[in-house]
Amino acid sequence: MIDIESFLKGFGLKYDKFTPFDFKGFAGLNFLDRVCLFFNLNDGNNTIEVDIKKNYSTLLEEFSHTLQKFVYLPQISIFSNFESILYYYHPELRNYNICEKEWLLAKVLESITENENFHKNIYKNILESIGYGGNIQCGLLISFGKDCYVVEISQFNYFLDNSTILDAILLLFKCEANGNKFDFESRNNIKDTHFFLDDLNEEVKDKILQIEKQLKDLEQSGQLLLAMPTIKQIVEENFSKIRIQNSYLSEIKVDYQTHQIILPKYNNLEIKLSYLTKAVYLLFYNNPNGINLNEIHHYKNELFTLYSQICPFDDLDKVRQSIEDITNIETKSIYSHISRIKSSILNLMSYEYAKNYIITGNYHGDSHKYIPIMKSTTYNSSPLDEEDSDIDDDNYLANLQL
Repeated sequence: MIDIESFLKGFGLKYDKFTPFDFKGFAGLNFLDRVCLFFNLNDGNNTIEVDIKKNYSTLLEEFSHTLQKFVYLPQISIFSNFESILYYYHPELRNYNICEKEWLLAKVLESITENENFHKNIYKNILESIGYGGNIQCGLLISFGKDCYVVEISQFNYFLDNSTILDAILLLFKCEANGNKFDFESRNNIKDTHFFLDDLNEEVKDKILQIEKQLKDLEQSGQLLLAMPTIKQIVEENFSKIRIQNSYLSEIKVDYQTHQIILPKYNNLEIKLSYLTKAVYLLFYNNPNGINLNEIHHYKNELFTLYSQICPFDDLDKVRQSIEDITNIETKSIYSHISRIKSSILNLMSYEYAKNYIITGNYHGDSHKYIPIMKSTTYNSSPLDEEDSDIDDDNYLANLQL
């Protein structure tokens, strides 16, 4: 971990350190994950912004080799359908009629923000929403670990001998990304020094990784940050009433005519699975107390019946062979279907909710698997209060990390 405070002091930069606003456990609304935001509350443009605009594409490219994301709001546009991101993190909002005025406000931000002076209000909203009470008017908001730093930048300290303070900060974060120590002696040769991250070589294995990448792209561009003050207002004004009037979790309903698996309290959100994987899920649905996978062969006839009802094919030999593979624990076929179910549900909602609908165990490697919500007698407890069981929180979304 780099010593960011020593860096700031080494360059003689004034800064305020503070602990940002806590979204009261709503992890999905944490938009401050390693942000480096330039803000300017002063009137008009200045030479700093002229330089940032001129080198904006280069800055984005250079920051892509760090663990931080650089955000300059006048260069971006808010995405028009951030509701989908909010629904992903809080699917119960699908059934709640949030004030149309609030949605309209969010959707028209794109046209409003064409006026650069408007960004002053956006900057104020962002700083106030995370609890900053200092008096720095122009600078960088840097989130690092559990703390935030508001660093004062002026035309007098921004430009170095042959580079800028942003180049120095870039070098600092590149050093961190590569596990190197920042060399203060190199401050006058910053533009000649380049570090690059090694390729991670991680394959996108399922759809949820694609969804996570899309969310990260939105965060990387700063669009989610631009929208968060409005989202925060919606949450603060409506969420308490939502959670009083509605249960946190939806029960599972199965339409045995269409074989659809529905979550009615999430506006009939459907868990879509292939025929055989759906049969596996329905097998656990019909056995709410769970199944010991070491004894899965005892459920061969039940699984055969379910699959025969769902699958439109008439080749009974293939059906029987598929059932044989699943109910033979040595083939480990059952684990592939459990993994597909997990990915499909995580494709619909964040982990805090999805963990109630996946097939899991009491601990990693537990052979006794079940659908958590099927074992619950009530649906009004918060999914945020339940402990993780079978999914690694750091890996389930290809962490990163809406």
